[in-house]
Amino acid sequence: MADGVRLTAYARGMEDRHKPVPKLLYHYTNTAGLAGILASNSIWATDAQYLNDTREVRFTADKLVELLTSRANVLDLQNHAADKSTDPVEIDDAKTERAEGFRTAARLIRAVGTVDKPLSNPFNASDRRIYVTSLSAEADSLSQWRGYGANGGGYAIGFSSSSLSELRFKFTNTETDPLKIFAIAQLESSIPAEMDVFRPRPLDHFGSAYGPDFTRYGDDAVRAMCQSFIDRIGFDGLKDPEMVRRDMVSTTTFLTSLRLLALAKDRSFEPESEWRVLIAEPYRTPAVSFRDGGPKGFVPYVALELPKASVETVWIGPGGDTKLREHSLRLMLASRGLDDVEIEHSEVPFRA
Repeated sequence: MADGVRLTAYARGMEDRHKPVPKLLYHYTNTAGLAGILASNSIWATDAQYLNDTREVRFTADKLVELLTSRANVLDLQNHAADKSTDPVEIDDAKTERAEGFRTAARLIRAVGTVDKPLSNPFNASDRRIYVTSLSAEADSLSQWRGYGANGGGYAIGFSSSSLSELRFKFTNTETDPLKIFAIAQLESSIPAEMDVFRPRPLDHFGSAYGPDFTRYGDDAVRAMCQSFIDRIGFDGLKDPEMVRRDMVSTTTFLTSLRLLALAKDRSFEPESEWRVLIAEPYRTPAVSFRDGGPKGFVPYVALELPKASVETVWIGPGGDTKLREHSLRLMLASRGLDDVEIEHSEVPFRA
């Protein structure tokens, strides 16, 4: 994989799974944002519900629920046909288990990211928040300057993609709920070797973010992504009935779908060329902070710790006095020991 960066397990199952990770990915921000990133040596992953796409999470969740329900119906029809057949064909109990598991997973997925009353399940699906750090493959994009770079008066920070695969965050506590420990043990024992990519990560004081992974745009892309996901965890090739219990099917499908929910957007956002780093933790809660979101109220976010030498370049937006801004930027970078960071100027002929 390009630049030694490993895409998530989900990307490997997609039609465009060979899409290379760019050497650099850019985060557009204003002056305060750049100062905060350099001072704290971290970037923020925002609760997906508070991002600029009003259909975040739901865009993918609705498609996934539809396809899971359809797959369950197909399994039921197959068993119904066998039941009505004149030939001595027995009902396939594994199909029944899968169908019920898919329906339960669909109900859980429908609740993810909502503010409704949590469902009665050990994972509290509606509390399973997904946090996103958005980046772009484009270093000097007019739409990005307008949308996220202070209308041209901000900056685009070029991070090395390899460093973005090593982002870490803190959990709220160092002890784990016994119920979740039990759930992890059950899931570990139930996942067969061929599905090892979905095995949960060990619990620790720190967690590792997922990505970077590219954003898919539009109905066709998200449907293909969800269909590929369902095919990959269809449990169709498992011979051992104990490996196809409905609770295993529903739990595994639900937990492994969490990251998938934040990897697609409406096609109108396609010019952003977005790549994402995600936090989607089904077992423990990340340490959440809050910032002023204006009309959105308090916006939840999680701080992601940057590895050393993550920043390779900073682009200065097309608005304002670019020479004066370059001078202060060099002083800022030098004060943080980042003298080797390259500075580039936007070539977009844009007057704010």
